[in-house]
Amino acid sequence: MLVIAIVFIQVKTNAQFNSLNPGASGGAMQNNSVFNQDSTIKKMDGDWDNDPPNIYYQTLKSEVKRYPDSALNRFHRFQPQQPWWGKDLGNYGTAVRNQFFTPNAPIGLSLGYHIYDMYQLSLDSLAFYNTARPYSSFSFMLGSKTEQQVEIMHTQNITPNWNFAGKIRYNTSTGFYQLLRANSLAGSFTTNYVSDNQRYKMMAAFSYNKFKQDENGGIVNDSFLRDSRFSDRQLIDVNLPSANGAGTRAAVSNVLRRADFYIQNNYSFGKLDTLYNKDSTSVTYEFTPRFRFKHQLQLHSEKHLFTDNEPDSLRYLFIDTIAVRRTDTIFGTQNWFYVDNKFSLNGFLGKNKELVLIEAGIGNRIDKLSTREEEGGSPVIMSNYVFGEIKKEALSEGQWSYQAAATFFFTGDAVG
Repeated sequence: MLVIAIVFIQVKTNAQFNSLNPGASGGAMQNNSVFNQDSTIKKMDGDWDNDPPNIYYQTLKSEVKRYPDSALNRFHRFQPQQPWWGKDLGNYGTAVRNQFFTPNAPIGLSLGYHIYDMYQLSLDSLAFYNTARPYSSFSFMLGSKTEQQVEIMHTQNITPNWNFAGKIRYNTSTGFYQLLRANSLAGSFTTNYVSDNQRYKMMAAFSYNKFKQDENGGIVNDSFLRDSRFSDRQLIDVNLPSANGAGTRAAVSNVLRRADFYIQNNYSFGKLDTLYNKDSTSVTYEFTPRFRFKHQLQLHSEKHLFTDNEPDSLRYLFIDTIAVRRTDTIFGTQNWFYVDNKFSLNGFLGKNKELVLIEAGIGNRIDKLSTREEEGGSPVIMSNYVFGEIKKEALSEGQWSYQAAATFFFTGDAVG
């Protein structure tokens, strides 16, 4: 690809040189009035816009404008999102344990699997763009032990007030030890729309995450770590077998899949100022909200799958009623699905760039959790709750930001 790019640049440059030198050799090119023009003439005609593109994004719960950083001087310092206090199993993409005492206490019911949270594309982290020109980014990185990370993102505005963005990310690594391969696939789609008078706003998003990890059960003896014969950690035997004796993939694996869909609609009342340019040929609106109706809907689906293609009866002694054979396949599934629907009223205090948000609302949530497909179906848990929030964001430099939020379930299994 690099060679093709160099050839393309060289051909384009030569074409421009031919047009700038009408007395040079090559009379056939000189007589062609169409191809014998310098492409820079377009700049004189105003066909090219040299203004820098205005690209920024906001997140689902923040109005602060953020700008993508595509500078190469920081790219070589790339670090995964996993912080230094997150301890994995030896390679990127495997289960992570937080070594700080930071208990995860999600509000409401939960399936309980948070070992891949540091890798996932969550709704709160998704970007809602607004750009004057189409914008794309592509990154590809290689690491030790065939570690690969690929990410592609594209965004553009359909209209000046309506944008969409899509992202896909893939990670894989085999690890330094046997049967420790981990890979993940994540993707997201976001769109946002604002009416011309800025009173109505819509935000919608979809995210998907799939994590798969081979399990080796750990090495058979940690004394091998100090043995010079095993400087290559791939030579150390592990406790769990490979699939079909192949030696590259483990017979035991864990898979976790998550998918979320979210849509938010709100309509605001407030003060609308009309701003014209110097010659009154264009108009812009500056809207300061004072009161808002807001509706949010989220659908969440999550599934965990454990598979053992070569079970050993010694590993499943706790199963008293089942005789485990080598030819069997043991698997376990857990499913979680919920619909969260909530409505709130919002009030705003202060000036346009220093607004304080006060929100109060009520919500309804329907959860369905199951560990197996039952003949009569899984039980459905319905919960109702109230919530509130006070928030002020630092929309410009030198400002303070603060936030306080609370949710209280008054019906359902998560009551209190």
